[in-house]
Amino acid sequence: MTGRGATAGRDPRDDDLEDWAGDDGDGDVASEADPAPFDAPLYWPGLSAERVAIEWESLRSWVRVLAERFAFDFRTLPACWYRHNALVEALVALRDFERACFAEGAPLSAGLDWQRALREIEARLRDLTSRTGCLSRHVDQRELPSSEPAGAWTALVTRDVTARRDRAVAAALGDGPC
Repeated sequence: MTGRGATAGRDPRDDDLEDWAGDDGDGDVASEADPAPFDAPLYWPGLSAERVAIEWESLRSWVRVLAERFAFDFRTLPACWYRHNALVEALVALRDFERACFAEGAPLSAGLDWQRALREIEARLRDLTSRTGCLSRHVDQRELPSSEPAGAWTALVTRDVTARRDRAVAAALGDGPC
């Protein structure tokens, strides 16, 4: 296992953690929610169509795990979070910050920094969610915020990818803004 705290005398409980986190046998722990190494914060509006298709799925997986870990309810993260750009970009920033905080070489205080950022973004999510109007429908407290109407997720990602491809083609042809 790599990362801070890896020692020659392995704790056997680490095997369970690696199984849970998705160890593929090479010693590096990866998860479906974090498929790529972190090298820089993500600028969501600047993503290409190909990259955004990958990032949407990665973000969706990460948000599901986040919502479960911290028991977010519909007041913090509505089921339709992905339809609201402000929520998406706040979540992207939080995911980037988590990656940086727990990257190799991060300072020992990074875990506390992560908790502070989580507190700030959770309050921001609540504020943004209150402005979306998505609280008009009651959501059972036991329902995870990641549940959405059938097909809504796929439709949104497809529209986003198509729009980004169209903009790239128009820019390449000189038909639109860069």
